[in-house]
Amino acid sequence: MFLIPIFGFLVDVFLVTAPVLVPLALVTMTVAAFWEDIREWAVDLAHGWVRRTLGKGAERLLTDAIVVLDRVMVAGRKTVRRAVYGKVSGTKGRQHIVTEEVPFEDLPESVQAELRNGSIEHTYGV
Repeated sequence: MFLIPIFGFLVDVFLVTAPVLVPLALVTMTVAAFWEDIREWAVDLAHGWVRRTLGKGAERLLTDAIVVLDRVMVAGRKTVRRAVYGKVSGTKGRQHIVTEEVPFEDLPESVQAELRNGSIEHTYGV
């Protein structure tokens, strides 16, 4: 009996927030996807215009704003990568494989015998 009012409230919240959150999410994803191009445009084109029109002080403010936004975008990308590749796929970051060349004679006798018989698969480093 209590679920119907709660469900109705959740539907109302969704109907109110969805028209705002969905476009905001699309804009955020678009900016994130093209951030490097946007940053380069701001640095190249806008700096010249801002310096000529508003002066060096405004150019410094624009540079500071671009640096702050760039740090936010980089941190956001790192967070998304960690969330997707670190938790969803089950890995905890990069795996490092260390290889070492060992003379055949230094291997244990059992491994030497298995290699002679061909029962152990071995790979060669690239």
